[in-house]
Amino acid sequence: MSNIKSFYIKTSTNKNGYYSDYRINSDAFNEGKRYFIVKKYLDKLDKINFLIEVGGAGGRYLAYLEKNYLINKILYLDIFVDKKLKKNKRIKTLEINFEDNLPIQKGSVDAIILMMVIEHLFDPFEAFKKIHFLLSKEGIAFINLPLVTNIKNRIRLLFGFLPETSVPYARWLKSKESDGGHLYYFSIKFIEDLCSMANLKIIDYQYCGRFLFLKKLWPSLFASEISFAVKRK
Repeated sequence: MSNIKSFYIKTSTNKNGYYSDYRINSDAFNEGKRYFIVKKYLDKLDKINFLIEVGGAGGRYLAYLEKNYLINKILYLDIFVDKKLKKNKRIKTLEINFEDNLPIQKGSVDAIILMMVIEHLFDPFEAFKKIHFLLSKEGIAFINLPLVTNIKNRIRLLFGFLPETSVPYARWLKSKESDGGHLYYFSIKFIEDLCSMANLKIIDYQYCGRFLFLKKLWPSLFASEISFAVKRK
C-alpha cells in the first residue's frame, strides 16, 4: 500500500460508508448549503449525459441526484465506496484516488462535483488541471472549499493560535491529525488563481451557512467555506 493511500485511510471519514438509497438527503441542496449550487444549475438542464462525484461524503447525496434528474451515466469516485452504493445499478463506482490516472476520456464529463475534496489532496494545482481535462466543452464543475480568511481565523492568528478550517485544534492533538486532514489553506484569491492557471472560468459563487447577506457583502471576511461553479475557458 502506498504512503498516500495509507494517509487517506487514516484520515478518511468515509470508511464506514454513508450512502443511503432509502433516505434521500435533500437538505444539502437548499440555499445556504453546499450542494445548492448543483441544484441551481442542474434544474436548468433537460438531461445530463455524464456526471461524476468525487469523494462526496460517501456518496450520501447521489440518491437525490439520481432520482431527481435525468442523468444518463453517474460515476462515483472515492478511496472507499460503501457497499450499499455499489448495489445501486444506476450508479457506477470506482475505488481510486482522484490524483491517480483515471480511466475517463478527456472532455467527456458534463458535470463534476467535488465538495470538500481538494483541500485533502496533495496537489491542488494538478487537481484543477484534471478538472479541465475531464470537462466537456459545456461541462460544469461544482467545487466547495474552506476559506482560511474568515474573521474567526484572523482573530485566532492575532492571538497566536493556528487557524481552523475543519475540526477544533484540541482534536488535532487527540487524533494526531492536522486540521481534519486538510493539507492546504484557501482564500478566494488563491481559488481564482488556481482556476486561471488551469484555464478554468468561475461562473458563480454561492456562500454557505447563516447570515448569507454578510457573506455576500464581504465573503473573504465572513465566509468560512464557499461553493463555486467553473467551466473551461
